[in-house]
Amino acid sequence: MSETKSKVNKLDLDQVYARLLELLVRHSPYDLNYSKISRATGVPRPTLYYYFGNSKQNIIDEAIKYGIKNFVRFYQMEQNIKEHSSWHDFQKARLVDVLRMARNNPWAPTLYFRFRSQDNSWGEEIRSVENIYINKLCQAWLEYNKVAVDPQKMRFANYLKVGVLWGVSEDVDSWFEKGGGALSDAGLKKIEQIAEQMTTIVTQILTSID
Repeated sequence: MSETKSKVNKLDLDQVYARLLELLVRHSPYDLNYSKISRATGVPRPTLYYYFGNSKQNIIDEAIKYGIKNFVRFYQMEQNIKEHSSWHDFQKARLVDVLRMARNNPWAPTLYFRFRSQDNSWGEEIRSVENIYINKLCQAWLEYNKVAVDPQKMRFANYLKVGVLWGVSEDVDSWFEKGGGALSDAGLKKIEQIAEQMTTIVTQILTSID
């Protein structure tokens, strides 16, 4: 077996995408090339060519798809809906998930804000996933409150929430116990306070008269 083939078989795509996304939030994607990507990820160029062809567009596309889906985490969202009986508790659980995600993948909120409005395949991918996410939130609201909601109102409310969560993620390490993965008592108290405020604001937006 060739050296390149051996490395291809051992390639950890999650690690490659995560490292590339860190690079993308610090630099313009248009300034990147395979040499820079290879140095940043530690993956030889022949291995990158094996997986993604000769165009850097392919690897950036796949990294952004990975990043936005990891940010949203649809599976965890569906689990939250099953496990919690109120919109408030659902939002609190989502907040905990986002904080843990932001701690492990601090590039994710920046990825959303930086590329969402771009008129290219990256922006289209993010907006597509966002539309699915908004529809799922509308379904959750209907399940919890037994009344339908205007998706545009949900979208607006979600922009406010994402902005809050982006700010919170800036000092995310302070929410967790030192040396461990558990949230601290102070962090849990902050989550309860933010969830309460978010519930009030979102409810006002979603139930307001047109």
